[in-house]
Amino acid sequence: MIFRDALDRRCVRRLRAQLAGAPVPRHVVIAMDVYTDGPRQPAGRTGAGQRYGPEHLDAVLGWCAGAGIRRVTVALGRSSAARYPLEMVERVVAQRLTHPAHRWRLHLAGGLDALPDATRRALWLAEEVTGSRSAGYELTVAVGSTEQLDAGRSGQDMVYRPGFRQVQFLRALRAYAMRATMPA
Repeated sequence: MIFRDALDRRCVRRLRAQLAGAPVPRHVVIAMDVYTDGPRQPAGRTGAGQRYGPEHLDAVLGWCAGAGIRRVTVALGRSSAARYPLEMVERVVAQRLTHPAHRWRLHLAGGLDALPDATRRALWLAEEVTGSRSAGYELTVAVGSTEQLDAGRSGQDMVYRPGFRQVQFLRALRAYAMRATMPA
C-alpha cells in the first residue's frame, strides 16, 4: 500500500506536468451505482464502493477544479437511491459542500421523490446555501436522470465511477486531451 501510494504521487506529478495547457472536458459525470461502485453485499450491508463514493466526492471536486473542469454531475440511479447509504450523502453535503469556503454551487435534477425526506431536505438546503456562489463551479446531483449520463457520453464530457484514484482520473484526462487534439 505504501509503495502504491508513493508510485501514485509520482505518477500524479508527471501527469499534471503532461497536462499543462492541454484541453480538458467541460463536464464530468460521476455515475454512482451500488452495483458498480463496489462488491455486492447481502441486504442491509454496505459495500466498500457504497461507503467510498460520497466520501470521495469532495476529493474529486478538488481534482476537477485543479484541472479547470467547472461542471460535474453526480448521477444516482433511481433504483440505487433506495439502497444507497444516503445518510452519508447527507453528511457529505452538510459538512463539506455547505461550508462557506467551498466554491461549488449545487443544482438538483431528476426524481428527488425517490430519496428519503431527510436526504431531500439536506440537498434542498445545500442548494439554497450554495445558490449565491459565483465562482463558476457547478455541481449537479441528478437522481434517476439518464439525460446527464447520455450527455456525459457525448465525447465532450467524461463519465467515471466513484471509486477511481487521482492517477486514474489524470490518465483519463490525458487520453481525452490526446483525442481532442487528433486531426479529424
